[in-house]
Amino acid sequence: FDVLSNPYLLDDLELMAEVVSRFVAEGAFVDGADGSPPTPLFESILTELEPVALVLIRANADLTIPQERPLLHLAAGVGLKRVIKALLAAGVDVN
Repeated sequence: FDVLSNPYLLDDLELMAEVVSRFVAEGAFVDGADGSPPTPLFESILTELEPVALVLIRANADLTIPQERPLLHLAAGVGLKRVIKALLAAGVDVN
């Protein structure tokens, strides 16, 4: 079940974030099944799913997995201010 591309959930980002939060609470892998890029956090920022990105950051998504672009730069590029603040608070590498 791919939550991030589910057409029924794309209409309600808060509901999508709640579904992701419940999956995480039940033990879903925050960084994807194998932890390889692109991670769910990267994809949620790239597709501007801010509530989902915030859930994943709060669930301790690994901010050190090398991605196509640095998470902080990606979030800044799409203008997700709350995600930028959350990444900084979580200790993301600023370089």
